[in-house]
Amino acid sequence: MSWNWTLTIASFGGLTGGYGAIVSTWGRRDITWRRRAKQLPQIRPALEALRNAVAEARQGTITIRGLQDIKLRGHLEELEEHTKRLSDRKLREQVKSATYAYSRVIAKGDDTTDHSKTEAMEFALVSLKEALKRADFIEKKAPA
Repeated sequence: MSWNWTLTIASFGGLTGGYGAIVSTWGRRDITWRRRAKQLPQIRPALEALRNAVAEARQGTITIRGLQDIKLRGHLEELEEHTKRLSDRKLREQVKSATYAYSRVIAKGDDTTDHSKTEAMEFALVSLKEALKRADFIEKKAPA
């Protein structure tokens, strides 16, 4: 349903009854989801890179010092920068949680006990997966 069609029904509904208010709200929701989806290409690669790095660290392929790589730090800073401008509140909170969790894993370092490192990595992995799941949900809701 195009924007003009929504506006026509909304104005007709405004004159005749309540149906126009429902359709006009529906039209605005499409615009909202589209705006939210436009912001995803900026953060999705960073979320995926951090998720993959934490998964590798959890498997033991790389150390926690490997998580401090310049490229991964750049992704972390990029997420922190874009978080403030995200229009989806849930995604913004999940990305904040993910960046905090990743920073916590880096702060643990290689010297700490295995349990605290594992716990921090699990929390970071879950946070990053939840943020990516929300991004997928937004992409599904956004009109093509």
